[in-house]
Amino acid sequence: MSIGKKIGYGFLSVVPFFGMLFTQLMVTVGIMILLAVSMMYQDGSGELMGYIARAGMLIMNDYYIETIMATQIVSLFIFGLWYYLAFVRKEERIDTKPLWSVKNLVSFLMIGFSVYLFITFYMEVVNLCLPKLMEEYMQLIDMSRIAELSVVSTIASIVLAPLGEETVFRGLTMKYLRKAGAGFWVANIIQAALFGALHLNWVQSSYAFGLGIFLGCMGRRFRTLAAPMLLHMIFNFYGTYVAVLMEDMPENIWLKFLIAPVAVVLAFIAFKWMGRVEEPVG
Repeated sequence: MSIGKKIGYGFLSVVPFFGMLFTQLMVTVGIMILLAVSMMYQDGSGELMGYIARAGMLIMNDYYIETIMATQIVSLFIFGLWYYLAFVRKEERIDTKPLWSVKNLVSFLMIGFSVYLFITFYMEVVNLCLPKLMEEYMQLIDMSRIAELSVVSTIASIVLAPLGEETVFRGLTMKYLRKAGAGFWVANIIQAALFGALHLNWVQSSYAFGLGIFLGCMGRRFRTLAAPMLLHMIFNFYGTYVAVLMEDMPENIWLKFLIAPVAVVLAFIAFKWMGRVEEPVG
């Protein structure tokens, strides 16, 4: 492959990341303008910019999760179509039946729970070492209402986020990096770094980076985007619903520190136990 093509594929590998940020911005601005025009029409007068500012506050205070959901739907349509046209329709179909065996599904549930436990430990460490940073992160989560047990937040966090983010990072970004000549681990680290950067806060970005690397490995193991999508959904489910049950655990710091090695061992056992699709890429 020529140097020019490799550079082109390298450029294309980062376009989805910036495209996703741009899509989120444009959808949010579009919703703000629609709300502003609606309020201005109801009041019968006023300056548009003033209503746009009011609409922005309304979104932040009352409709944040709904706005996130709208950006996710638009992003999934755009990048899902891109991924299908660029790769899915041109490539040989991969047999995904091994992914859905009982053994593999149990393994996915074990790994998802292990990752959730380890990140719970990590968050405790951040809270001990950088309490102000953790406080800002928790305020952001509360404002977004992403942790609420509502239908909208469930669809946004457990369905739409995994589908869209896997399509962009373990899908488009990873594929274009490999086409540019990057080895698996180089491509995996780059896509995970971009995945972390998407979250726009230090706490979530740091653990998202580690999660992104692991999700990339799952995609390689089963040679289908369905594998990281499934694990991502399971992890987000634990982070949304199991987290509520875990709140009743006793506040024992040593118990939480014990969780980390247990989670690592459990994930290792499940990863070795589960199957794989033959002839993995790279």
